[in-house]
Amino acid sequence: SPATIFSVLEHPKKNSLILEKGKSVFTRSKKEVVFGFAGAGCWSDSKLICFGRSTQVVPDLDFDKYADVVLKWYNYFGDGSLTWMVPDPYEIPSNKLKLIKSKVCHVGTDRSQSIFQKIEKHIVENICPIHFETEVSDIDRMEDGTFRITTWNGEMKQFFTKKVVLATGNRDKLLVPLLEQF
Repeated sequence: SPATIFSVLEHPKKNSLILEKGKSVFTRSKKEVVFGFAGAGCWSDSKLICFGRSTQVVPDLDFDKYADVVLKWYNYFGDGSLTWMVPDPYEIPSNKLKLIKSKVCHVGTDRSQSIFQKIEKHIVENICPIHFETEVSDIDRMEDGTFRITTWNGEMKQFFTKKVVLATGNRDKLLVPLLEQF
């Protein structure tokens, strides 16, 4: 998930570990659009879209700050030319639709793949290992406060850790039971 990638880049810890359901950006095919390093953004038209909204979980989140972190890393591993733009407002031909004003940065598919290849290589060589094709099937908070992460990639494995960055992608069903434990 891109959220995991940018979290590890921004806060590198040598004892980190990334568990990724999909494949490496180097081995993914264009048919494997959703799962894999960098998520769907690796094979899409790669537009970064930034719009903030308050949530019940983190109402005071400075979304622009985190969006700028993402753009910083794209530029670090890219050619440094990416910037946020705010498109001109336009008329919406329906009263059922609502325009969400947002910042946009067009990366481009070919440039995005190259950037994510550099990012993946950097993470593996300098920060932490990535376990590919490893699906997280369960996360439990233990009585001592540590987390037990159960994975499956043909065999069950368990990892224990004090901190978790959870980026579920489209698997947000894992998030609800975990939040209920707090």
